[in-house]
Amino acid sequence: MLPVALVAVVAVLWWLCSSWREAVSGRIAAVLPGVRAPLLLIAHPDDECMFFAPTILGLVQGQRPLSVLCCCTGNYYNQGETRKKELFRSCAALGIAPSNVTLIDHRSLHSSGKLPEGCAVLVLESVSIFRKYISVLDLPLSWLCGQDVLFISSGRQYRQAKEAMLHHQSQLLWFRHIYLFFSRYMIINSLHFLQDKKAEKNS
Repeated sequence: MLPVALVAVVAVLWWLCSSWREAVSGRIAAVLPGVRAPLLLIAHPDDECMFFAPTILGLVQGQRPLSVLCCCTGNYYNQGETRKKELFRSCAALGIAPSNVTLIDHRSLHSSGKLPEGCAVLVLESVSIFRKYISVLDLPLSWLCGQDVLFISSGRQYRQAKEAMLHHQSQLLWFRHIYLFFSRYMIINSLHFLQDKKAEKNS
């Protein structure tokens, strides 16, 4: 009886969280007032849909002219040209024009540790392995925990994110299909402003 009760509880929680998601997802597009042309910086092709789809779809919904800069071609297995084409197709599925997608292969990128003046940088929150794989059930924790910006995808946007990932055929190994179903990053993005530590210390 206990396993049946647990399944029932999870099913009810899933339904409640899904309903809550549909209720709040459309309200997130008005965030980041004053930001007219956001730039999404990703490390590899497929990061845009595996980790940042809620952010991308939220900004696109808010009619922001989003650009994507990918810092490598993902050519480890000599698939660079294939992965480049997959990135452009995936971004198109997410509503980003090809002219707004740039891919470079720069292995020596580094940071001086100081943010450019007037530049606001948001970083994606890293969560525990447990929270990472409870999908929409992480919504209450994400809502209650402190964050600067929160993007939540609706059911339609979640399906759009999965469609984008399907364009990365070279990366669709069996465990990625599990990721698409269970990962909270497919539905929820909580972000924090990156602070300039030196400026913060001198203020």
